[in-house]
Amino acid sequence: MRRVTAVIAAKKQKLAQHRPAITESRSAQDSAKAPPDDKEAQGKAADAEKMNAAKPGETIDDLKNLLMGILAKAASAITEIAKDPIGFLGNLVRTVDAGLQQLISSARSRESSTSSRSS
Repeated sequence: MRRVTAVIAAKKQKLAQHRPAITESRSAQDSAKAPPDDKEAQGKAADAEKMNAAKPGETIDDLKNLLMGILAKAASAITEIAKDPIGFLGNLVRTVDAGLQQLISSARSRESSTSSRSS
């Protein structure tokens, strides 16, 4: 048991001396500079720098605001549908019918152009 405890203590000490992963990754990124003639790699490096400088809280707030806007529009649409459900269904049926008619027409024109090429 003492041997196991000693091994664990030695590994803890070794880990404590190791630099944090973020420090290691930054060191690797800094040492891996793109050659001056490799524009694509330079662009990726610039993007990586921008991403490192980004503030995650701002991105999350932007996403939250976007989602809240979408939900507000959906709630507004549902309110309008609830005011006139029959009118909504009529519009929906007309729109689906028009889409199907356009699809059938398009399929027929493709079919006729394909059959005229094979003749």
